[in-house]
Amino acid sequence: MKRKICRLCLLTTACLVLILFSFKKSENKPEPLNPTYTLWYDQPAKVWQEALPVGNGRLGAMVFGRVNKERLQLNDITIWSGKPEPEADRPEAYKALPEIRKAISEGNFQEAQRLCGLYMLANEEPRVNVYNSKYFGSYQELGSLNLDFGIDSTQVAGYRRWLDIDKAIAGVEFKTGDNTFTREIFSSAVDGVIVVKLKSEKKGKINFTTELTRPASAKTVFEVPNTLVMTGNTDYRDHKGNCNYEARVSVVTKKGNISGEGDKLTIKDADEALILITCGTSYIPDFDMNFKTAVPHDAIVGIIKAASAKPYEKLRKDHIADYQKYFRRVSFDLGQTEAANATTVERLSKFNKGSNDPGLMTLFYQYGRCH
Repeated sequence: MKRKICRLCLLTTACLVLILFSFKKSENKPEPLNPTYTLWYDQPAKVWQEALPVGNGRLGAMVFGRVNKERLQLNDITIWSGKPEPEADRPEAYKALPEIRKAISEGNFQEAQRLCGLYMLANEEPRVNVYNSKYFGSYQELGSLNLDFGIDSTQVAGYRRWLDIDKAIAGVEFKTGDNTFTREIFSSAVDGVIVVKLKSEKKGKINFTTELTRPASAKTVFEVPNTLVMTGNTDYRDHKGNCNYEARVSVVTKKGNISGEGDKLTIKDADEALILITCGTSYIPDFDMNFKTAVPHDAIVGIIKAASAKPYEKLRKDHIADYQKYFRRVSFDLGQTEAANATTVERLSKFNKGSNDPGLMTLFYQYGRCH
């Protein structure tokens, strides 16, 4: 009886070792990309138009996927510099419409543009530079989160970046030497934050400096122990903006050290890092209040605090569940061919030359719904 129990224990132990070994072996294995729902590329974005978007309806980011000096260009839907302009209405504008249509039908586009400027636009005079107009108001970017990893980008192999529109998650993955780095980025409507997860196959290899910047009218400071706070307004050149804002970036690490100075955070020797970004503004859609109220400082702090208390997997799971309630209401399948195995750039190029790639049509249909 004792021999049978010993054999059973040995067999059970062997099975557990095999299972654990299998999990350990596949832990950092790249997750296969689903061509039905994934745009993917084998090099970083060189210009803004090539960056991949994430967003939750309020907060968004364009992810460039750079190996060394990564950039997330950030947006908040309410960063608008304008205010109520009751005098900007042109109630008689419709009377000029026949004349404008006539100019267009005759191919006289310059005249049509002149007439639009004279009768349709809010500028007092045609061809007035928008920045010198009395009725100035524009949507502005929130800013950029810049990440400097100190990685030699010439020594990188196996690079890929992607956007999974079934999950609304962007990602970057590459190898340098014998180490693999991965990043996941998404904007959670549930938790009100943009989430950036940085992982390394080898322990203690997450090292970077991050800063939060904006082209104008902003100041960023370090807040102990792990946060950058950017405050400012939408003033631009000689124009006084009507919107104030506060943006916060907090970093949570697994092991490692976090330090800050001036407008920068530095992370050293971490196994993993979780970056959380949120913003609040003074904008309110109320004409009588001049589209302006107080910046909701306490709410912004509360959002970051609540998100920081949640494990990454919980943030990710809640985001996906919330997003897929809406995205998966529509399915559309025209089938896939071998063409779907190529990068999105290659698929587009071959499609324009007559390639049989019906899956590309459904991918871009769904991409249009997602963004």
